[in-house]
Amino acid sequence: MRATIPVQGNVNADVSADATPLVQATADVVSSSNKGLGKLLKALFGKWIAKNERAVALIQAQTEKDCTDVRNGIKVYREGQLLDCPAPVTVVDAYDALHTLNHMSDARRLQAAMEEAIRQISTVPSEEISDEPISQTFFNRWRREAEMIDDNELRQWWAGLLKEEVVQPNRISMRTLDVVKNLSKNDCMCFANLCRGAIGGELIVSYDNRPIFGSYDDIVRFQELGLMSNLQSAAKMNPLEGSEELTIRLSDGVSRLRITGGVLWVHTFSLTSAGFDLIRVIGGCVITEDDVKTIYKFLSKHQIESSTITIVNTIGADHSNNWVWARGHRPACYE
Repeated sequence: MRATIPVQGNVNADVSADATPLVQATADVVSSSNKGLGKLLKALFGKWIAKNERAVALIQAQTEKDCTDVRNGIKVYREGQLLDCPAPVTVVDAYDALHTLNHMSDARRLQAAMEEAIRQISTVPSEEISDEPISQTFFNRWRREAEMIDDNELRQWWAGLLKEEVVQPNRISMRTLDVVKNLSKNDCMCFANLCRGAIGGELIVSYDNRPIFGSYDDIVRFQELGLMSNLQSAAKMNPLEGSEELTIRLSDGVSRLRITGGVLWVHTFSLTSAGFDLIRVIGGCVITEDDVKTIYKFLSKHQIESSTITIVNTIGADHSNNWVWARGHRPACYE
């Protein structure tokens, strides 16, 4: 690989025409107007840029060796390319060719993932992006898996994890990378469907573990995959200080559930940090008007204590959540 990379400022980088397609494509789209892209470029090219002077010396030495090889008949210069003199094809040669093709495919997949991450980061205002650099270890592990992803939607979600980490370092854990890398597209879609019945990181279930959407088999599946806790527990929504009733914001962006007559006690399974991160990068669990009614009926039927629940339409109004989850013993009638 031969490349000369003069650095301009902290962000911009000009890459010579003989650099790899991955480097050239990434450098072309990087803009100094976005702090997050500068952090990403440093993670990708930092070591290469730091060794630039050494690379120049090695290129000069390689040029001298190439000239010697041509004079000695080891190589031939033809149509602008330095080629090995023809030799019998061996099994080793075939393996090397296959290895090269695989390496090129990995580079194309990484390029696509980087371009998607850059697109997502570009939508975030610079003032919302932390000045703290991303962990090189995190980036290296993210990059290794990005080279294996062919599906476009999986690539978007994987790029979303990098975007979250660039915006706020240490927001995404190594554990999340280890869990999400083993998920298929079907896993992610099924998990998103199940979590339409989750509120604030807690999946609401009945006493016998039936979720609002999906099935108990789905719960077991995602417990095994590390997206959900293994134990059911009783959780309650406590109103914030000064609030006389609970208002639960639902993800349809319109509806709220209003709880009066006490706190809301329900049975739940908690999402793990990996499960919570995955839902965030997928884009949340969008629910419909019919879903709102289903959630309302389920809570009314399966709440542990009797409270009055109503659906409130809040278009044009600002009604934020005014509660926090709390855990404790179930009410006495359920002990």
